[in-house]
Amino acid sequence: LEEGNSCFLSSTGNAETLGTELLESLLKMAPTKEEERRLQEYKDDSPVKLGQAEKFLKAVIDIPFAFKRVEAMLYVANFESEIEYLKKSFETLEVNHLSSSFFPCQT
Repeated sequence: LEEGNSCFLSSTGNAETLGTELLESLLKMAPTKEEERRLQEYKDDSPVKLGQAEKFLKAVIDIPFAFKRVEAMLYVANFESEIEYLKKSFETLEVNHLSSSFFPCQT
C-alpha cells in the first residue's frame, strides 16, 4: 500500500469523484475505538506485520476526522436526490390536502 493512497480523503473532498458506493464502503470500514487505539499504538518495527487493509486503516486514521469527512461527503453526494424525494413527498401531501378540502368525508 502506497502512503499516498489515502490522500484522497485529505484533499478537497469531492464526493462526485469518489462516488457514493465507495464512500459507503469506507464508512463500513470504520474501526472501533479499540481497533483505532491498537492501530495508533502499532510500531513499524513490531514483529507482527499489518496486512494491506490494516495499513490502509492506519493511514486513514492518521487523517484528522477522516470518517467524519467521509460522512459529510456522502451527505453532499446524496443531497440532491434527498431534496427531490422531499419535494415529491410535499407535493403528494399538498394534493391529498387539497383533494380532502374539495371532497370532504361524509359521515
